[in-house]
Amino acid sequence: MDLDGEAVAHPTPASRTAWDLDALPAWCAAVIGSVMPGVLVAARIVDGDRRAAALPDFGPWSAPEEPLDGGSVVDFAEETGRLRRSARRAAVFAAVWCAVVAGFVVLAAAAPNQDAGGAGAVGEVVGVVQPTGGPGPRLVRVELRVDGTTRTVAITRDDVGGYSTGQVVTVVYDPPGLRNPRLADERAGGSSPTARGVVALVPLVPFAYVGSAAMFEALSRRRRYLAVRRTGWRRAAVTVVPDRSMVDRRQPVIDVRYRDGSTIVLRAAVSTHGARKMKDPPDRIAWVGGWGRDMVVLFPYRPKEERPYAVPAFALSVRENA
Repeated sequence: MDLDGEAVAHPTPASRTAWDLDALPAWCAAVIGSVMPGVLVAARIVDGDRRAAALPDFGPWSAPEEPLDGGSVVDFAEETGRLRRSARRAAVFAAVWCAVVAGFVVLAAAAPNQDAGGAGAVGEVVGVVQPTGGPGPRLVRVELRVDGTTRTVAITRDDVGGYSTGQVVTVVYDPPGLRNPRLADERAGGSSPTARGVVALVPLVPFAYVGSAAMFEALSRRRRYLAVRRTGWRRAAVTVVPDRSMVDRRQPVIDVRYRDGSTIVLRAAVSTHGARKMKDPPDRIAWVGGWGRDMVVLFPYRPKEERPYAVPAFALSVRENA
């Protein structure tokens, strides 16, 4: 359109939203980038567990099978089932969280765009007002033709540094007349749809990372349940040794001594079921199940509550015979 062209009607605000196809790749890339670290780590761990599952036995981590006796305190079938239910709850939480993030992305993409409705016409910048000192409005004066009449409008902007006299711009306004004029994003230096999409999604990135962590935790719980179901439980004497480093406070180490005298060193995994509260007394009776990075230490009770307490862990070494 040249400067003498008539205003061209755009779709009304009620029928058009900010579904910019140019912005959708940016939104999708941001979400995928937030979730991808958890997916890659999970894929790597799944591959390692697949190799461990192919082993003929679990001797590197577990003592020989023996009859279980938890007395009236531990129901091993119930505790294994509790691991399965915990994995299901984590999976539901991860699914709901990811659905919420996806819903916010859809809402951000469908948010009404103030530049989408009304009518538009191409005009020429005839003046830029930018006060050098003291208060005052920053204005862009644009000359354009509307309904066969040449008009000049002054548009207030927070930043007018990207405009200069003679620059061709697009002005969007609300008919009839020239109500609520504003500059469209086609002007030089304006934000592109992709940039708008990225900016709109930035507040959602932390939520996407939480979703990634939730998926990883759900997968970890599922793996631990499957590992314990396959290996069963082994009675052992365990000692929880907290990490007293002032620089890198890691989860406690768990020294395990099976009934046949063999030993293995584990480290507690990050979990709401922490191991620090079980540091005393040493050589506490417990049961150990699983293999490799998917192990569980089951204490017959936890402090101040007479019920079994399961701590997720992973092996730092293989089992050493006495």
